[in-house]
Amino acid sequence: MHYLPAALLAFLSILSQVFGGKVLVYPSDGSHWVNMKVLIEELHTRGHYVTVLRASNSWYIKEESPFYTSITVYNSGGIEKELLDAFTKHILVIRREKLSFWTHLSLASEVGTNDLLGHPQTKVFITHRGTNGIQEAIYHGVPILGLPIVFDQPDNLSRMKVRGTAKLVDIAELNRTMFLQALEEVLYNPSYKENMQRLSKLHHDQPMKPLDRAVFWIEFVMRNRGAPHLRTQSFRMSWIDRCYFDSADDSCFVLFCFMIHKIIKFLCFKVVFKKKIKVSD
Repeated sequence: MHYLPAALLAFLSILSQVFGGKVLVYPSDGSHWVNMKVLIEELHTRGHYVTVLRASNSWYIKEESPFYTSITVYNSGGIEKELLDAFTKHILVIRREKLSFWTHLSLASEVGTNDLLGHPQTKVFITHRGTNGIQEAIYHGVPILGLPIVFDQPDNLSRMKVRGTAKLVDIAELNRTMFLQALEEVLYNPSYKENMQRLSKLHHDQPMKPLDRAVFWIEFVMRNRGAPHLRTQSFRMSWIDRCYFDSADDSCFVLFCFMIHKIIKFLCFKVVFKKKIKVSD
């Protein structure tokens, strides 16, 4: 019986490697937080202690939550949410004509893209989106009318266009006629919907849900004390290798040989040219 406390302590130490782990999260605001929030809630339900590092002017990351403890970092940049709300409500004027498209248009602050794409009446996703919105569109099988602006958006939407699931419009040349033609093409050409449904089927055909897979790998790192066997070995490289100076040596040697060749060629030409001048004299 005197071995029981030691055995119990060893058992609890093993459990502590998986359950009750401490996770520090530094998420981006906006749509990135929408996905991260789901993961944080799942980690909380599994007994982990989550700490979220948030900016003081964050729109969506709340300072108080039952799922995590927050650390607020002061940030003076960005646009205040109240300013954008005022612009949306008072500057943006939308006419609601009888039985028109605008009758079904409403402004809401708590409706996520995933909820809208999951609605059975959603036919087209008009977006400038990055990877999050594209993944949600693929998940629900909704074709895309893309208006890429900056960063990775043109590349992301071009990849969808190649697969026949999206129609791209250059926002710099956008006008009413061009927009309506692109919208009608995506709406009434069944190939966009069919291709997106095919991608959606491939996306759903996986052995485990993405949330379970994400939680598994987080707990895997906890269980294996940081999983050093998965770390890249590049951090063990010397600074000469990291800065590619070893490759630079080869390049310098080739450049040196090239310069020597040019110098010898120039000297030979100069000597031959002088001899020709003397002979002519």
